Amino acid sequence: SIQIARLARNLYFLEDRGGFYEQMDLELTKANRLTPEDKLTGIRLNTMTDLAHYHFLARYTGKTPADYPRLSFYDYTKHSAYFKYAEQYDNVHFTFSWSGNNKGECQEMLKRGHNVAVPFSPYLPPRFLGREVINGDASDYRPMDPTPVIVGLLEKGKNGTVSDFIVRLDSSIERHLPADVWGLG
Repeated sequence: SIQIARLARNLYFLEDRGGFYEQMDLELTKANRLTPEDKLTGIRLNTMTDLAHYHFLARYTGKTPADYPRLSFYDYTKHSAYFKYAEQYDNVHFTFSWSGNNKGECQEMLKRGHNVAVPFSPYLPPRFLGREVINGDASDYRPMDPTPVIVGLLEKGKNGTVSDFIVRLDSSIERHLPADVWGLG
């Protein structure tokens, strides 16, 4: 099952980090080789984590994203320091993540020309933090998005769960949010 595969991968990472990154290099090298010269293959290394995989890959294998020119690496992160990889390598793209308590960092990332992903419920507003909101659920591939924008994502998960980082939109909240949050003021 998927859960067993995730657990096995996590154990591999914890028990043999060097072997984990050597295996990652083999798989990335194969994907790079199989990608046609005039195409790019999108790769998300962090789907369940927010690890510095580029740092560890270089540490354990000596490889960088530049060693895989036909791969387009992209991810979401709450760590602004990771954007140095996007600035250093043409084939790396990050979208900054809203946490519910990092509004200042999100505004700074937007000023620097980066996109910010924000989960909303029950709908996507037209603007947030003074920027256009695009539908991030239409595609998972973020490198093609215009910049700088808010990548709006609709809440996913079990009904009835409460998450502090989801921007809940209803008439009572909208009336009390300052106009600058919506970008209308």
